[in-house]
Amino acid sequence: MLEIVISVCEARGSRRPERAPVQRFSRGALSRLAAVFEQAYGSVLVIVAGSIVLGRAICSLCGGAAARWSAAPFVGFAALMALADAAIKLPGRAGTALVVCLLAVVLAAAYLARRASRARSSPRGPFVHSFAGDALIGALGLCAASIPFIAQGRVGPGAFVDGDMAIHLVVVEALSSAKVAAYYHVLGGYPTGPHALVAAVSTGTGAQAIQVFTGLLISIMVLTAIVAGDVLGGESLWRRAVIGLLSGAAYLVAAYYGESAFKETIMAGLVLAFALHLGQVAARWADASQRVRFTMALPAGVLLAGSVYTYSYLGVAWFVTTFAAWVVVGLAVRPRLARELLTGRNLTTIAPWALGFVLLLLIVLLPIFSDISSFFGSFGLSPQNTITGQDLGNLRGPLSIYEALGIWGSGDFRVVPANHFDAGELGAFALAILVFGVFWSLRRRQLPLLAAGLGCAVVWLYSNATQSPYVTAKAMVIGAPVVIAIGMRALLTSRQGGRLVTVTLLAFAAIFGVAAGYSSYTTLRNEPVQSSETVAELAAFHRLTGNAPTLFLGIDSWAVWELHDSPVWNFSPGTEWLPTPQSPPNKPFNGQPLDFDSVVSPDLNEFAYVVTSDTDFASEPPSNFHLVSRRPLYELWKRIGPTPPRATIEGAGQPGAILDCSVPLLRSLSERAGVAAVMTQPVIVGGIPGLAPGHSGIVRIGLPARTRWEISAQYTAWTPITFSAEGRRFWMPAYMGQNGPFFNVGAVTGRGVSRQIAIRISAGRPSILTGTQPYDSVYNIAATRLPDVRRMMPLRDACGRYVDWFRLS
Repeated sequence: MLEIVISVCEARGSRRPERAPVQRFSRGALSRLAAVFEQAYGSVLVIVAGSIVLGRAICSLCGGAAARWSAAPFVGFAALMALADAAIKLPGRAGTALVVCLLAVVLAAAYLARRASRARSSPRGPFVHSFAGDALIGALGLCAASIPFIAQGRVGPGAFVDGDMAIHLVVVEALSSAKVAAYYHVLGGYPTGPHALVAAVSTGTGAQAIQVFTGLLISIMVLTAIVAGDVLGGESLWRRAVIGLLSGAAYLVAAYYGESAFKETIMAGLVLAFALHLGQVAARWADASQRVRFTMALPAGVLLAGSVYTYSYLGVAWFVTTFAAWVVVGLAVRPRLARELLTGRNLTTIAPWALGFVLLLLIVLLPIFSDISSFFGSFGLSPQNTITGQDLGNLRGPLSIYEALGIWGSGDFRVVPANHFDAGELGAFALAILVFGVFWSLRRRQLPLLAAGLGCAVVWLYSNATQSPYVTAKAMVIGAPVVIAIGMRALLTSRQGGRLVTVTLLAFAAIFGVAAGYSSYTTLRNEPVQSSETVAELAAFHRLTGNAPTLFLGIDSWAVWELHDSPVWNFSPGTEWLPTPQSPPNKPFNGQPLDFDSVVSPDLNEFAYVVTSDTDFASEPPSNFHLVSRRPLYELWKRIGPTPPRATIEGAGQPGAILDCSVPLLRSLSERAGVAAVMTQPVIVGGIPGLAPGHSGIVRIGLPARTRWEISAQYTAWTPITFSAEGRRFWMPAYMGQNGPFFNVGAVTGRGVSRQIAIRISAGRPSILTGTQPYDSVYNIAATRLPDVRRMMPLRDACGRYVDWFRLS
């Protein structure tokens, strides 16, 4: 009897308060949106400006100030990554990386200012364009990169289903903090140049790492557009702007940008910059001394080093194949040049400079030598050693090569367009433009960009024959801007014959530009953007948890980063860096909702805090856990003292089960001495999967008359969702985690089982740019009786009742 009284007291101590309707907009939400916007776009300004200043200084110092070096923006970006990644390994970590990068940019700015003051009276070189031109092209790239934010009504990185960005954010924290690095062993030789730059900028600006990463993603598209604009360096601004925008926001680049994939987009920009730099060096090679030739090659070495800091040593493949293709094609077109270069005297002259170039490159890579060695131990010379040949990753199947040509009539790059005939026609048209660009380049002997295209093709062919579709897709992304630039350069170059020829070429350029631009637009507007609500909620919790061990009973890959000050145990696939807690045999984790009874009592004693979703459709918290914070989606519980042992009979995803004493095993259980915590059996109905933005549907549920029930929803949503019932509206934020948890929507009053309550579910439509694909899905709706209490009774009296948990005497 004493045990029953104690258990009743335990149950009453864990009651949750009834939730009030949540308002869609609040002053705090608007201020948070403004702060996010400021942090993300402020980071863009810092990264783009720093890259351009440092890159121009390096190119000017190495190749002379008279000419405009098209690769400068990515030379500066690669240098910043290398400096940050080398410095972040020193004492002070991110602070040291910030100081080193800031010092480099300040010195570069001073050098450029001094050069400018000396050259004010000198005429501008043929490649020199106004700052306004670059600013315009960069602004167009910025606008393209902003399409997902306008469509989704919020700013943040893409939140694709694989949750890779959450892992990258943990890497940033591990680089910045020895404590976090000790929690999660996530480095292991992985190339961390971009992560180190994010950590440095975050430290310097005070912005959240997630928003700095957003700024990094935007900056890559902006820098690629600026560099691609110089493919037509001597042409009018509008021609440069068109080729810059189409190449910088190529379909596959835009698709990977939308899912927060940055390694491939960085590599695409580096390879494009390398090709342009190769062309400009070749144009000045004949008149330059050996010393100048060597220094002109140094920016190419910086780009090559940047690829290693981004993609490890595997990134060198694109540079080697590009250079080899340039040499082979160039020698085939100019056999006389081949005989001159291959003379013993030339080879003897070049050899010391080439050896010096290699040694300098090795010195630059020395800070990450151990990372490269560790990466080689995992991957060897081929990703196939780790990523198997049939691994699709986040793909549904192999990608079509037509996607790399820039025109693809699907808002999801993983999906074949519904109209196969139109897709084939448009793909053939894009291929014809590329073929025309290839012949144009050969005829005019404009070989470096063509060589980059051939080099990317060689890597793709090898990958397609030997690697998984997941790896092959990456090779397609890296080559996409070069492919578009080859074709559009041939169409947009002025002074190509008579008026009829010019008009015809411009007409084809307009058709291709519209088709390719619309393809990129459709994928950008259909990409998800990480919801700031969950980030803000869990970030508020980590200020309470400190560095105490925390268990996350949700299914969200982002939680580990959002609670990064604490070592976080969780069940989310791909982020189980710490040992997963033990689950009871009858309630294993299989993707279903989690609650306190999903973990055995002894393992709960290992955690100071537990985070759960805020639903009553869950097992009762043990009596030693006390609610310390509640948010619209999650609750934070603090453990005080040891957890009382208890057991359950329900399966995964359920708060309880009927103690069916007609089953021999359960009848035997009821005959034992002990107590059971019983509750009113919840009511569960199916939801509405696949709600398109702006659409709604109705779910009906029957509940006993004159009783209060909490409505909880199991949903995933790219846009906010509104639930309407009994004249009340409950707004639920976008939730980008995996399907599984139930979240509290609000309370309703039952009308009787026969008089069902209609719950209208409406998907949001943040803007006119929002796509029409089904973003939101409500899988199930559960109703739990209020007040949420458990009634204790002897096990022998619990037959036929809905039992949450039991305890044997």
